[in-house]
Amino acid sequence: MSAEKQERRKQLRERQRTLTQEYRQSAGERITAHVLVSDLWKQADKVFVYLSMPSEPDTSVLIWEALRTGKQVFVPKCFENGRMEAVRITPDSLMKPSAYGIPEPVEDTGIADPQMISLVIVPCLSVSADGVRLGHGKGYYDRWLQRSGAKTICLCFEQMMEDDIPHDAYDICMMYVTTEQGIRKAGQ
Repeated sequence: MSAEKQERRKQLRERQRTLTQEYRQSAGERITAHVLVSDLWKQADKVFVYLSMPSEPDTSVLIWEALRTGKQVFVPKCFENGRMEAVRITPDSLMKPSAYGIPEPVEDTGIADPQMISLVIVPCLSVSADGVRLGHGKGYYDRWLQRSGAKTICLCFEQMMEDDIPHDAYDICMMYVTTEQGIRKAGQ
């Protein structure tokens, strides 16, 4: 399965490069708007949100809105042994690029027990309508989500959605998928 996933990632990264900046920005703004008005977001008091890269739906507004409204906000921090933790941030938290170039907190200001988190905003290269997610290939989110009972929302540009994503037994399916067209429960 790994070779099939790698080939699919290669194809999807090529497609990702063809998305215009205008599309990314417009679609990203609509994705954010859908999340912010959802009951999932409104009811969550502790959110774990990825820090987006330029090729992904932007999560900065979600993070700032969560901080502004008093939610506890956690972002990923990856460690050498393949472990990822949800580290709490505040408006004053300093970030630096990780080994993968992804921003992460400079200081560990509090690592969350995965069972404490209410909602996880998950990145992807692609996701299917039934919630099968193809990530970037390191397995950090799948390992972390195995320890959590949180609700999951995968953010994906509609143009990156796929019908048939290869998956293994250890891959964690998403509960909800959000594109610029709206939020849908996986499988519906």
